[in-house]
Formats: sequence, structure tokens, C-alpha cells
Amino acid sequence: MNDDLIYLGDILDRIERIESYTQGGKDRFYQSLLIQDAVIRCFEVIGEAVNGT
Repeated sequence: MNDDLIYLGDILDRIERIESYTQGGKDRFYQSLLIQDAVIRCFEVIGEAVNGT
């Protein structure tokens, strides 16, 4: 159970980061490979946390 809370915290943190990175809107997202890479990495971390790895 304790690990679940850690993973949930990681997921929530990454969701907040995605929201922060994408505040500039769709056009800014598409224009910035850096933002795209950051968001993709956040989704990877979320996937790892969901799987408990």
C-alpha cells in the first residue's frame, strides 16, 4: 500500500508538469520539440508508475 501512494504521488506530479508544460497552447506545443519531449517523458513515467516499476 505504501508503494501505491508513492506511485500515485509520482503520477500526480507528472500530470501537474504536463499541465504546466502545455499552458502555452497547442501551437506552442507543436512548435517546441523540447516541450514535446518533456511531455512524452512524463507519460513514460506515468506508465511506469501505473505498472509499479
